Amino acid sequence: MRCLSAALIIVAGLLSAGDSRVAAEEPAIQGKWKVISTKWYGKDASDDVGVIWEFQDEKQLVIHFANARKLEGRYQFDTDKNPWQIEIETSEDRPDVGGGGPRKGIVSIEGDGLTLCVTGSAAVQRPKEMVSKEGTLNILRVMKRVKDSE
Repeated sequence: MRCLSAALIIVAGLLSAGDSRVAAEEPAIQGKWKVISTKWYGKDASDDVGVIWEFQDEKQLVIHFANARKLEGRYQFDTDKNPWQIEIETSEDRPDVGGGGPRKGIVSIEGDGLTLCVTGSAAVQRPKEMVSKEGTLNILRVMKRVKDSE
């Protein structure tokens, strides 16, 4: 009986540790990320390189372009799914200004690297893998975390 009780306590501890891991990783997306490569619909898009994506508190997103233009929006991040899921809606995507609505995507964060694959249209299903091929409307961005010293 003691062995069973000890095993149950260990399993309960592991399960609760798993729950805290998910909660602890959610804020990992917060901060500034610099685009180092992009593929739009399967083709390289070098004009997106250097753009800074800033994921802020309260699910706010600001995209900083080289010409000082800023695009603001919101994001929802879900670490309970595998792969992690994200929905992004910028001020240009809002239906009230002629946009199609939020874009669905998936996210991978490993160390100082973030890979983001989102749809180019709100009408398209969420990508299932981190790939942008010709004939799809997937946009694949690889980003690197911007450190305070940069």
